Amino acid sequence: MNSTHFEASDFDLQKTRPYLGPVPRIGTLALNTQQPGIAKQYRAAVCCTTHKRPKMLARLLSSWENLEIPENVDPFFIVVENDAQELCRKIVENAERQLSPYDVIYASEAMPGIPAVRNKAIETAISGGADLILFVDDDETVSTQWLTEMVRTYDETGAFLIGGPVFGSFAEDKSDTFLLRLIRKGLDARYRRIAEKAERKLKSNQGHTITVVTCNWLADARLFTEFDMSFDVSLSETGGSDAKFYRTVSKYHNLPTSWSPQAVVYETVPPERLTPKYQYYRGMEQSRNSMHQKLEEYPKVVVFPMILGNIAIRAFTLTALVLTIPFNAGPALVRILRSAGWLAGRISGFFGARSKLYENFNGS
Repeated sequence: MNSTHFEASDFDLQKTRPYLGPVPRIGTLALNTQQPGIAKQYRAAVCCTTHKRPKMLARLLSSWENLEIPENVDPFFIVVENDAQELCRKIVENAERQLSPYDVIYASEAMPGIPAVRNKAIETAISGGADLILFVDDDETVSTQWLTEMVRTYDETGAFLIGGPVFGSFAEDKSDTFLLRLIRKGLDARYRRIAEKAERKLKSNQGHTITVVTCNWLADARLFTEFDMSFDVSLSETGGSDAKFYRTVSKYHNLPTSWSPQAVVYETVPPERLTPKYQYYRGMEQSRNSMHQKLEEYPKVVVFPMILGNIAIRAFTLTALVLTIPFNAGPALVRILRSAGWLAGRISGFFGARSKLYENFNGS
């Protein structure tokens, strides 16, 4: 990796070199074990990128302190701040004592956008000798067993990319409005529904079909040292660079991916996300991203009939959800808002509208 700043053309899916060779069931790194029954030692970089969320970052670092460290893992921790002013450096330096004896590395990336700062974290991890690179978001905390479960899944599957479930962490207040409580209940149900769907896929040997994104993510470092992968900086404002990364790994390189159902992280959900407007626009922007990715891979003449079918199904689902509101108000409301946004995003995205997912910032 020669630079943190990658050109968009470097990440053209149509030009990506596919890998068609054999892939072992257990990781190639694990095959280097000298004695049977003794696990391979991994150098693991646990990474987070952050931007103007000092309180949330402090909570994440505190959760890192409580991690179980597997005997075969030598971890080090990386925080990369997407701000030239280095507002969070002091927070990271304070965490060094609690995370001792493990190394804690602070770095900053002035180029705005999540893809650039992720690339900086990867560059830092590779420089530190990482075999495995893990990511979580700065608005999350990790469960005690998170690292253990991620590495266990890597040992068992040899997957080059592994994801895990995200659940919501909500701060409740007696002054919360009825609408806020409804949306909170609906979002909690949504997190659980997504996790349950992923686990069902895993149990039916379809774990490789679960999209893996960087909110809870382990990657084999060979993706960067041998396959020269990176995150597409042209998607800095729209988002979706991690989903594009996943598609490149699984579809164009034909490398195995998997899911670790017990490697749980918790997303802190601030009140500003518990509004109908936010839920609607979140669904719309994510749908636009998905549409743009489809249009990158297929011509419009192929995508159009697919979209018509999807829209018809989603419209029917919306109607059914409206009828369930009296019986299941919170979950139904959130699904209605997200589905309505999804429909708007599908249609507008097909006609060229691009996501502005990261133009607006929330959290602290």
